[in-house]
Amino acid sequence: MNEGKNKLFKSYKKAFSVIEILIAVTVMAVLASGAFYLFRGTVKMSEKGTQMMDYHQRAQKIIMRLTRDIKEASYIKPDSPALVTQDKIAALTVSPETQKIEIVKQKPDFTKTPSGPSKHVEFTEDTVVYKVEPMAGSSDYKLTRKEGANPEETIASNIGELLFYRIEGETQAAAGGPKIYGAGPKTVYINLKMIVPTASTNQAVKGYPIEFKTAVAVRGCQL
Repeated sequence: MNEGKNKLFKSYKKAFSVIEILIAVTVMAVLASGAFYLFRGTVKMSEKGTQMMDYHQRAQKIIMRLTRDIKEASYIKPDSPALVTQDKIAALTVSPETQKIEIVKQKPDFTKTPSGPSKHVEFTEDTVVYKVEPMAGSSDYKLTRKEGANPEETIASNIGELLFYRIEGETQAAAGGPKIYGAGPKTVYINLKMIVPTASTNQAVKGYPIEFKTAVAVRGCQL
C-alpha cells in the first residue's frame, strides 16, 4: 500500500515540475517579447533621430550657401526678392515675389589701369540668381543657382517651403498710427521649411516639419 502511495507521490512531483517549466517558459517568452518590442522601438527612435539630424544638416547647408552669397554681394536687384511691410509678412507664401533672389557681385580688376577723371578701378560684374521651383510630380520644391554665364545647378531638392523677402525700413501702419520699422532693402530674410517623412498611413500627415528663419545683410557696396 505504501509502495503505491510513494509511486503516486513521485508521479505528482514529476507532473508539477513540468508545469513549473511551462510557466517559466511562458514568462520568459513574455519578457523576451517585451524586450523585443522595446528594442524595436529604440531602433525606430534612433532611425528617426538620425533622419531628423540629416534634414537639419541639409537645411544648414542651404542656409550657409545662401548666406555666403548674400554677404558677398555688392547689391540686390530691385524686387528680387520683394520689399514688403511688416504687417504683410504673415501672409507671405511661395510666389514669384518670394521665390527668387538676384544679387550682383562686383569684383575689382586690378590687372587693368584705372581710367576716367577720377581714376576708378575697373571691375567685373556677375549676377547670381537663386530660384525656388516646384519639382515634377511632387508638392515639394527645389532650389537652383546660376552665376553669370555658368550653367544652372540644383542646390537642394525636396524642400517643403523656401521664401525670400525684405522688410521696408520705415512705413506708416495707418493714418495717424505708429511707424513700423524694418531692416531695410539691404537685409534678406530667409524662411526655410523641410518636411521629414513619416511612416504614417494617414494621407493627411505628410511628415514632421522643421523650420529655419534667418536674416542676412549685404556687406558689400555698389561700385
